[in-house]
Amino acid sequence: MGVPARIVVYAASDELARAAVERAYARIAALEDACSDYRVDSEIARLAAGADGTPREISPALASILASAQRVHAASAGAFDPAIGASTHLWRAARDGGAFPSPDHWKSMLARGGWDKLQFDPERRTVAPPAGLELDFGGIAKGAAAQAALDELRAAGCESALVGLAGDIACGKAPPGKRGWHVAVDLGLAGCATRTLVLENACVSTSGDREQAIEHEGVRYSHLLDPRSGKPVTRRTACNVVMALDAAADAGALADALASAACVLGLDEIDALLAQFPGATAFAAELRDGALVERELPVGDG
Repeated sequence: MGVPARIVVYAASDELARAAVERAYARIAALEDACSDYRVDSEIARLAAGADGTPREISPALASILASAQRVHAASAGAFDPAIGASTHLWRAARDGGAFPSPDHWKSMLARGGWDKLQFDPERRTVAPPAGLELDFGGIAKGAAAQAALDELRAAGCESALVGLAGDIACGKAPPGKRGWHVAVDLGLAGCATRTLVLENACVSTSGDREQAIEHEGVRYSHLLDPRSGKPVTRRTACNVVMALDAAADAGALADALASAACVLGLDEIDALLAQFPGATAFAAELRDGALVERELPVGDG
């Protein structure tokens, strides 16, 4: 998925730890096989190559992530949408040194995608994308993979463990003798101090535009795209979301997707988004005319 993976585990023996970690890394690899848009042999790459509107059965792993994505897509009124991969790939090419896309180019890529065109059927576990539709799970797959790996560790008997994939972290029971896992959160905005969270049995994800942004004609463009326009976000917003493991079976995927959606929506709309997800808390910040505005959001449903 383009980021380092790190696992920390406390176990009764070295043998138990090694076996558990092997299971966890295998789970991450399986999700990468399903969701990576950097690999030509991944499941979503094969779906895009053969897309013609015909319903096709998908793996349980892919169906699970799509179900989580569907929930956040609806809750964010379309501010989160993994079915805009064509726009993502256009932007990636521009960021890597290509020409900045014209308005018509943005429009044509946007027309190729969109959640409604995917035709996801969770009960039949099928999708029926039209030709040209591509998926991008950059805003959800790492969080899902971190939790999936943690689930494997816990099932193997290692309750006290942490899995980190860049800004997406899943942690289980606190280390022996500790209150919880210490997780440093840096939103990457000038004037915004690094925060240290003490977490147990939770998933945490951070999203922002500190990395991978480019400047064109005096405007800073984020790597985050607004699915409603297909264009990069120019607002400087960053968000950290924490989701308790007992709040949702897909806590990792939800934390990741909610952090991404929050950055697209902006500071003023995050409250309404988080209120739909009991067990989620967030800290967000935004630069407005050079001034830093910060918000700490409570649990959605109390």
